[in-house]
Amino acid sequence: MLIDLKVDDFVKQTAAASPVPGGGSVSALAGALAAALSAMVASLSMGKKGDDAGDTEMERLLSRAGALQQVLTKAVDRDVMAYDTFLTALKLPKRTPAEKDSRQREMQAAIRKISEVPLAVAESALEVLHLAAATAEKGRKDIVTDAAVAVLLSRAAVRGALYNLKFNLRSLKDDAYVQESLRQAAEMEKAAEEKEKSVLAVIGL
Repeated sequence: MLIDLKVDDFVKQTAAASPVPGGGSVSALAGALAAALSAMVASLSMGKKGDDAGDTEMERLLSRAGALQQVLTKAVDRDVMAYDTFLTALKLPKRTPAEKDSRQREMQAAIRKISEVPLAVAESALEVLHLAAATAEKGRKDIVTDAAVAVLLSRAAVRGALYNLKFNLRSLKDDAYVQESLRQAAEMEKAAEEKEKSVLAVIGL
């Protein structure tokens, strides 16, 4: 499993002449790191005397960030497994018309699968972006740059995942699924861009 590698080994494997881990796994990892930073800021922002409401909010952010961190961490390997499914379909025999039809069906199913992963990553990373924004606005001001990095990482995770999604959709023949996925992608991209701009303006660095 990629996620079990040491950081240095993961970086080296990413740099190797192999398609995986690639942009999909790295986008998921960026989202997981953004969630982890958001959790750190939320945790360190608790404990102010007389601010029970603030602590309650930070506890909520901490809990949700932890859950999303786990989801995005698992997605690092889910991306690779989905790609492996596509490679398996690609290697199916195509000597006869029946084999060609079967191979085409399997490839389309695999392409849909490798499209579902980045769509889910983008959705989770967008939620992390909102959490990171909340910690930047409501957390400790002496660690606001950590929250800012979480904002930037989660924004990159959203955009990277959506780039992968849109590229994969170009090979999918299910028009209804493609159009709905593109609609969702456009909404998420707009929401992520607007949230990033607004929170960085508030941070003011």
